[in-house]
Amino acid sequence: MKYKNLLVIDDDTDDLDFFSNAIKTIGQPFNCMYYNNSTIAYNALSSRTIAPDAIFLDVNMPGMTGQEFLAKIKADPGLSSIPVYILSTSGHTGIIEEMKKLGADDFLVKPAHSSELVTLIKNVVSS
Repeated sequence: MKYKNLLVIDDDTDDLDFFSNAIKTIGQPFNCMYYNNSTIAYNALSSRTIAPDAIFLDVNMPGMTGQEFLAKIKADPGLSSIPVYILSTSGHTGIIEEMKKLGADDFLVKPAHSSELVTLIKNVVSS
């Protein structure tokens, strides 16, 4: 696996559970850190309390949005090399383009079925 330590940031706890269950289905020894608050996640990253190999980030969140989070990560020389994968229900072309301009490695639309999410995650962590 390309990535073992994953940070997942989404304000929807159901989506965090959905991701967690998909990870368990994959059956690999991932170390996943889940945050439902992007500000707290950013503070943990910037203080070097956590050190993920990759980040899965939602776009629409209260407080610090996904766009703001991504811009801060990519502006920090110590964090800018961490790959960030946007995982959002919004597939709007403007948002996709904006996130890629901010430095997102890829934009993934959240699937409705767990088997599709498993496939998405496998493609990211093993590519």
